[in-house]
Amino acid sequence: MRMLDKVRLRLRSLFRRPNVEFELETELRFHLDQLIEENISSGMPPEEARRAAQRMIGASRNARRSAGICSA
Repeated sequence: MRMLDKVRLRLRSLFRRPNVEFELETELRFHLDQLIEENISSGMPPEEARRAAQRMIGASRNARRSAGICSA
């Protein structure tokens, strides 16, 4: 990534934090839904598919928390 892009993204994160967090949550929700659908398509029962997807997405959320990107 170019240096100018990195600076732009960091400034955006600094000054528009609520919007950035909302966008990240929206993106994670989209991926969670996609993982659930993939798991169901591969033969998992819906509840098991949801739990498996949440475990995968949970690792992403924990990484975001430890990096200081999200507050919750």
